[in-house]
Amino acid sequence: MKKSLKISYVLLILTFYANTLIAQDTSKIRGITLDSTNASIDYVNVGIIGKKLGTVSNENGFFHLTISHQNLNDSLTFSRIGYSSKRISIAELIGKRDVKVILSPKISVIEELTFQSKRLRRKNKGNVARSKTVVLGVVSDSSILGNEVGTIIKLPKKPIIIKDFNFHISSNDLDSVILRLNIYDHNKDEIGKNLLNESIYFTIRNYDVGDFKVDLNKYKILVSNSVLLSTEIVAIYDSDTTYSAGKNDIYKYKLFFSGSIIGGSKSYKRNISLATWEKIPYSFSPGFWITYLK
Repeated sequence: MKKSLKISYVLLILTFYANTLIAQDTSKIRGITLDSTNASIDYVNVGIIGKKLGTVSNENGFFHLTISHQNLNDSLTFSRIGYSSKRISIAELIGKRDVKVILSPKISVIEELTFQSKRLRRKNKGNVARSKTVVLGVVSDSSILGNEVGTIIKLPKKPIIIKDFNFHISSNDLDSVILRLNIYDHNKDEIGKNLLNESIYFTIRNYDVGDFKVDLNKYKILVSNSVLLSTEIVAIYDSDTTYSAGKNDIYKYKLFFSGSIIGGSKSYKRNISLATWEKIPYSFSPGFWITYLK
């Protein structure tokens, strides 16, 4: 009995020192994203470009990150549609109690839309999928803020107007999740800049399932050629975040988008804000499609 207690005591000491070393090797950065009038900016992407370390500021502009000392020589990038991106050295932020990051508005020139008098036709483009077995799961975990998944949509060479964005949810146990729609330029397997001039959000609420349509008429989105159409998680609200890992780890997922593995387009993902894009394996393609005018 004494020997058992002694071993437990040694293990406790080792665990304490291991946790202490881990704590010493990381730092926390907390702050708020603001505009020039000191008004908060919601859902700003915060992270290290190309690395799996990032987050999204909340609806009030607040953010926090745990930084490894291996990243002290890197810079945090703060990025959001409608504002000029900002990069700040991590070493400059470490030790500050309340970091205030001020972003400047970005002036965008919107191309005037002109069309001939002929009647425009509505067309669908993308991956229409309503499968209950081929699905993309969303985890109930705030650590994945900025998680993004998208599919390539090949459009006509002449500019078209996107009328709506569509998807199908096969099951949903989250209280709610807020997603941001993004449309990126795509050329020769390279994903370029975001083509939108303003942020577009939509909310999926508890037990919402079936077909969903996001009306895009008011945004006057004019695009052409090949684009990457993606959804990005910017906020998750869930009262039950528990799950049992192990034999059936699928239960950690709380919401499922339908997809396909046959006949779908090339698809990409990035697990966290500003990380590098990765091709989705196994020919999986999320069920995202648009209606447009031509």
